[in-house]
Amino acid sequence: METLEKRVNSFFRELRKEGFIAKRNVRSCCRSCVDLGAKDDQPVLWSFGGQGHAVSIKGNSAYWTDSPEYNAQTIEKIYLYHDELFTDGKVNDNGRKVSDLMRKHGLSFEMWHSESKAIVLNMV
Repeated sequence: METLEKRVNSFFRELRKEGFIAKRNVRSCCRSCVDLGAKDDQPVLWSFGGQGHAVSIKGNSAYWTDSPEYNAQTIEKIYLYHDELFTDGKVNDNGRKVSDLMRKHGLSFEMWHSESKAIVLNMV
């Protein structure tokens, strides 16, 4: 099986080919200040990289890259924030596409539709 690094990179590349805005380590002061330039109804999937929370994936391990006190520790999970993956609380076609692509690339995940609108991507 390919490394975690290659699987995550391939997953994000394929999402972008499908018309998603898909970005890792988005920098801003907080999650509510993020502006990805999405059009109305354009599906979005991104990870927060501000405030010392940027993640580097090397081989089969993930590490914090911006915080010296944490960069020696591996990360067990990251949160991918989303928009336009659920309709009326249920996974829609965009959400199914994301979950299908995650499975295709051998990624372990949990989809949440709550106030946080996050997908937990397991790094182990």
